[in-house]
Amino acid sequence: MKNSVLYILLLAIACCFSACHLFPQTVTRPIPDIESGPISLDFDYTNSITKSGWVRFMDLSEGIEDYEWDFGFQENGASVKSYTGAPKIRFPSNGHYNVKLVGISYKDDTLTVTKSVVVSNY
Repeated sequence: MKNSVLYILLLAIACCFSACHLFPQTVTRPIPDIESGPISLDFDYTNSITKSGWVRFMDLSEGIEDYEWDFGFQENGASVKSYTGAPKIRFPSNGHYNVKLVGISYKDDTLTVTKSVVVSNY
């Protein structure tokens, strides 16, 4: 008799747990589209006040994943380039340099901006 009461009690508890959702099923929620913001390509720069020829570039872009900078001068016969978002570069002398930034957005759009950069810290 004790065994049958214990069996019925365990069966009732098991039924209660499955009906009460104490162990809910995994709920699949849609992943928010984090890649839906604005896309723009822009930069600014500042000459170093402590190191001659060094210029720091600041990325002001939105939605850009890949960068290619061309700094408008050559070194050893090749254009000086960078592939980071905010590079620091040493220019060879004071002057005006046409710096070109190409960016690829999360939508695979290619954007380009070219600015005249004045190096004046030699």
